[in-house]
Amino acid sequence: MSAQADQKHTSFYISTEGHRALRIEALKRGLTMSQLIVRALSDAGVDIPQEDLKR
Repeated sequence: MSAQADQKHTSFYISTEGHRALRIEALKRGLTMSQLIVRALSDAGVDIPQEDLKR
């Protein structure tokens, strides 16, 4: 089974202003928006697998 077959895609909607703020913060940290969100969820106590934190 490929790595992609083990992954799930999650979508959500956010305001234009919220998207802009996330994008700017991700760029400041040298991360993608997905990486920033995953790290924030982890910091908030959500049990994120270690493999997802490395991406």
